[in-house]
Amino acid sequence: MKWSKEKCKEVALLCESRNDFKIKFGSAYTKCVVNKWLDDVCIHLNKKENKQKGYWTYEKCKEVTLNYDKINNFRTENRGSYKTIMKNKWLELFDHMKKTNNWTYEKCKEVALLCKSRKEFNIKFPGAVKRSKNDGYYEEICSHMLEIIKPKFYWTKDKCQEIALKYTNKYDFEKNDCAAFAAMYKNKWLDICNHMSLSENIKSRCIYAYEFDDNYVYIGLTCNFKDRQRRHKVNGSVFEHIKDTNSNYNIIQLTEYIEQSESQLMENEYVEKYKNNGWCILNKCKTGSIGSSIVYWTKEKCLEESMKYKTRTEFQKNNKGAYLSSYRNKWLDEICNHMIGGKRKNGFWDYENCKKYANLCKNKYEFVSKYSGGYYITKMNGWLDDFFIKKE
Repeated sequence: MKWSKEKCKEVALLCESRNDFKIKFGSAYTKCVVNKWLDDVCIHLNKKENKQKGYWTYEKCKEVTLNYDKINNFRTENRGSYKTIMKNKWLELFDHMKKTNNWTYEKCKEVALLCKSRKEFNIKFPGAVKRSKNDGYYEEICSHMLEIIKPKFYWTKDKCQEIALKYTNKYDFEKNDCAAFAAMYKNKWLDICNHMSLSENIKSRCIYAYEFDDNYVYIGLTCNFKDRQRRHKVNGSVFEHIKDTNSNYNIIQLTEYIEQSESQLMENEYVEKYKNNGWCILNKCKTGSIGSSIVYWTKEKCLEESMKYKTRTEFQKNNKGAYLSSYRNKWLDEICNHMIGGKRKNGFWDYENCKKYANLCKNKYEFVSKYSGGYYITKMNGWLDDFFIKKE
């Protein structure tokens, strides 16, 4: 819909304040800002009063929160008081409001019974998985699930190749079938990925755009479009705009993967094109930068990174890139020499050692997280009930 000045005035008459106008008719509001019509269009509306510092006291915040039964509605319509409450940790003011996504033990167990495997459970109900792991009953509610432990030498080259043919890039391969991906690297069967797209690399870029309903747009370029979308959900201009406005948006890949120098010039052209069509640009940095590139972990960098951690598990969990590079290049034993524990000898996990390390843990989840080898031997021999009392 094209917003003329008359149409903007027409919808502004339906609103009680400028903030109300912005929330209900975001694209019309933006058009007024861009064309400097806002004062004329909103002449019947009172300008927003700027609250002085210290305006939102505990009593005023409490008075406002009593008018709402949902936190989301309160946050959208009263940002100032919401920020003050969060800053001062007056969370008791939300006690009368309805809580959402409250995963209790009963709810977690109920949804776990709908799943046949842990992988399915993790994909369908990540919130329940997180809650059950934090509270220590994940293993209990997953006890009915099939747990297939593949035998040694299961991953042959043919099986890895069969899995690899499902994917068009290594990122998706590693994310969805990490066991096959690890076997491929361990055995140096890199040729099974020859069919995968070579267009997504550090020497080429594609241009993309996030178009928001409130007439804002972000234009960027990247060497990996799928990975860039994932990172936009975590931080940056797009993340902040979604968080602040809760606007709907469309993601558009504007070009194929093209040469780096050409993509830099074309990004500037697309920015100008959007500006001329009345869009507001979200980009904070100057366009034309080539974006982030791959970090290459040298032996010195891996060694420096490994010194931050006390165990291999901690190293792997906190920096997968450095750990994987060390593993591929067979530096792992050398750079992890200072760490506690390490690879244990065959036969280490007998009944006494399993019991000893299990007693150091509060629950089964902590046991499997810290001592996975001991946990699986314990489970295989049926010793779990000896070490952990069942939850009634």
